[in-house]
Amino acid sequence: MYSNDGDDSDTPNKLLDRDIGGYVKGLVEYMVTDDFSITPLSLISVMSRLNICNNAESTTKLEVKTVEFGVNEALRFLEASFRSERVLSEVFLVRDELDVVVVA
Repeated sequence: MYSNDGDDSDTPNKLLDRDIGGYVKGLVEYMVTDDFSITPLSLISVMSRLNICNNAESTTKLEVKTVEFGVNEALRFLEASFRSERVLSEVFLVRDELDVVVVA
């Protein structure tokens, strides 16, 4: 997803870090939602997502969940992607929690 073609010209908004060969320098956390929208984790992105939900009852049930993604999760993720639009919820939430998940 990045180019390391040897062009050293400075262009606006260029995020490529040539020393480490990637777009992001350092540790960055992301927010991934059930509809697979991926945004850098920030107050603005969280507030934007809450505005999309726009339901006082549903926002009281929101929580941050940090998960590990290994081989078993990848297989469950692949299987769930064929039968559901709520893949992340199905893979990473306990069955009882699925009833309270908000999908905007």
